[in-house]
Amino acid sequence: SSTESPGATGMNVITAEVTRFEGEVRVPQLGWNQVAAGDGARYLRDGVAYFANSYRIVSASTGWVTATADYAGTFVAAAERGSVLACQFHPELSGAWGAELLKRWLEES
Repeated sequence: SSTESPGATGMNVITAEVTRFEGEVRVPQLGWNQVAAGDGARYLRDGVAYFANSYRIVSASTGWVTATADYAGTFVAAAERGSVLACQFHPELSGAWGAELLKRWLEES
């Protein structure tokens, strides 16, 4: 569920609490941010992605390989498991890095 829609189950792709960014940051986060891929990532790589988001998850459920970014603290920027790739950022707006991510996902899944 999310603080935006308490009680809503969403798509149930990732089991996690979704919270709004807090603190001294502009919400929504609009712009470029560094992404750090976690160990064992099949599709995700370190790079810079374009974000337009007000909400985040801090950690994904067991079995997901994540990439993180920092905006009012570390959050999950993307998660992958098997052929599923879930991104908090916009890969289609993230230049060559985003295009390569989508290419890897399409070719390898």
